Amino acid sequence: MQIKPTLDHLPVFELSEFDLPDIELINDLEYGENPVSNVSILRREIIIDSDEFLQRWHEHGNTLEEFIKDPQLQKNNSEIGAMWFGRNQKFRWCHALAPTILQDSPGFFMEPHLDNRTVLGVVIVNLKDNPDGTGTEILELPSNTHDHTRMPPLYKAPTKKGTGILLFNNWNTWHRIANKSNEERLIAYYTLSIDHMNIDN
Repeated sequence: MQIKPTLDHLPVFELSEFDLPDIELINDLEYGENPVSNVSILRREIIIDSDEFLQRWHEHGNTLEEFIKDPQLQKNNSEIGAMWFGRNQKFRWCHALAPTILQDSPGFFMEPHLDNRTVLGVVIVNLKDNPDGTGTEILELPSNTHDHTRMPPLYKAPTKKGTGILLFNNWNTWHRIANKSNEERLIAYYTLSIDHMNIDN
């Protein structure tokens, strides 16, 4: 797996060569209505049962753990240094947790937002070649003078299979998701919480 920075001031990193086995979609749960926009969220959680997939996922997780724990990370990215003051060096990947597999239908839209403060960050990986333009978009700090739905992104996450992002939750990582295509988007989504800096596994 390759991990590279995006914009200098953003604690967002682009992932590639995140190879995972193809998955068989077994079941799905509808998420329901979007509490922010009151528009159908058009998102389903897919249930998978594949030891091979999970084993490979956690192998990549070990690589991400070493990246996050590296003292050089906070030196190379001033935002991460300011966020955690070295606490990131206590980070541990949790092998007991599986990623959430999400399928976003055409028309899916998630409003610009920050994640809640228990979230250290998220890992998002494309499980297929998703439609162009459906990757997570990182935005400027919103203001009352902006139309947040039309605001041009600072950065667009990739959409090809085996690519994705590691996004640290921070004041300058406002993000949105929109599937304006005619195809479904399929991703693995894994939340890194502040508890990951306190667990032994």
